[in-house]
Amino acid sequence: MQKKNKTGKTLKQFSEQELREALFQLEDVMDRALLSLDMIAHKDTAKAMKEVTELYGDGIDFIVEAKYVNENTIGILESIRDSEHLIPAGTEITKDGFEYEYQGVPVRVKFLHQRYPWLKNPDGVFYATGNYRVPNPFDNYWKARFIIR
Repeated sequence: MQKKNKTGKTLKQFSEQELREALFQLEDVMDRALLSLDMIAHKDTAKAMKEVTELYGDGIDFIVEAKYVNENTIGILESIRDSEHLIPAGTEITKDGFEYEYQGVPVRVKFLHQRYPWLKNPDGVFYATGNYRVPNPFDNYWKARFIIR
């Protein structure tokens, strides 16, 4: 089944290998920004990790609660973009997050300003070669994932 965006345009679905490479690249970026321990998987990324299935979907999605993000964190991310070039030049990094493409795969990180009960105590999951966090309780999150702003 093809997924569509808000305007009805069909979204490209990526292979597990493409998504996994983008995931590892994002993890490298977030490690350098000292945010990797604060990342919580979101949308299809979270579902695949929770169910321990191959990654699927139209990109890689993560949430970081805004309480872990400050001017210094954004400065580190900008430095990673400007000097290390791990984030493409021109990527706007704001108080709400950032988005870029890695080898054509969209990578989206949302800095979340609102609090949601399923993000208070995320579950740890082992996926591929690393430890990640997913919302808890997952079923409640999955039903309400589209309200996250």
